[in-house]
Amino acid sequence: MVMVMEIKVCVIPIVGIGGLGKTTLAKLVYNDQRIDELFQLKMWVCVSDDFDIRQINIKIINSDSATALALTSAPSHQENVSSLGIEQLQSRLRYNLSGKKYLLVLDDIWNDDRRKWIELKDLIKVGAMGSKIIATTRRKSIASMMSTFPS
Repeated sequence: MVMVMEIKVCVIPIVGIGGLGKTTLAKLVYNDQRIDELFQLKMWVCVSDDFDIRQINIKIINSDSATALALTSAPSHQENVSSLGIEQLQSRLRYNLSGKKYLLVLDDIWNDDRRKWIELKDLIKVGAMGSKIIATTRRKSIASMMSTFPS
């Protein structure tokens, strides 16, 4: 008996050497007008060296708020979520993403700690079917770890 796991949130890694254009490619996709029609939310988070779950939570929430405000033409501001505890941040993030089809770009990932990635993935898997995460990295091991497709 073959079990087919339903993947609601698909991770698409872009991997290559520095200066190759990984971030530029992700920006082209992110800024494409067709993406606005396909996704309810668009979020961009630069991760870099420190894969700190709390900080990534804050960045995603703030990126989500900026997208929502831009769509409603409301004045731009970011939520003040930095004073929230980790449980409150996680709850807010799940609430913001729950049932929504989103595109999340995680740019410039360096950390290959599988435990941290699983922790983040568990928080953001609440999105609607068809949600996508684009992850840019220089390391093939990170791309393989994060990808929902076989390497």
